[in-house]
Amino acid sequence: MHVCTESLNRYCNTGHIEHWQEFKSNTQIAKREFFDNKIHEIASLNKRPWDLMSWVKRKTLPTIESILYEGQPCNTLPDLWHAIHSSYNSAKNRPINASFLNEIP
Repeated sequence: MHVCTESLNRYCNTGHIEHWQEFKSNTQIAKREFFDNKIHEIASLNKRPWDLMSWVKRKTLPTIESILYEGQPCNTLPDLWHAIHSSYNSAKNRPINASFLNEIP
């Protein structure tokens, strides 16, 4: 009988928390051994690392928000260009007071 099955049966018969922890530990060790062996087999024997890709979960893109300019979303490249250009050039030719820079050590 497999070590995981034995430790699960022991937990089912006794209900002791230490037997449950033993079962979890044995399961974790068994999984690690299985996957290490599988990775070694794929990497060394058949040399097809892309076979591991089925184990990787699909990455979902993060939820994003539209860039808003003057309350309107920038959904096209010209809209985005206008928003960025207007925002970054809005201070052009405005007087600034840079005297606070002299106080920075």
